[in-house]
Amino acid sequence: MVANGEMDTKTANAIICGCNTLLGSIRADEQQRQIDELRAVVEELEERKD
Repeated sequence: MVANGEMDTKTANAIICGCNTLLGSIRADEQQRQIDELRAVVEELEERKD
């Protein structure tokens, strides 16, 4: 859109920054979910040991 003159570069950069922030938070949420799953598996294995 910038190349076509439909959007100025300042607006495009603001959109890109917002998208990157959003993607970063999604990745963090996914990482936390995986950590929680691994923690549950470890706890289950520890219980089986006892």
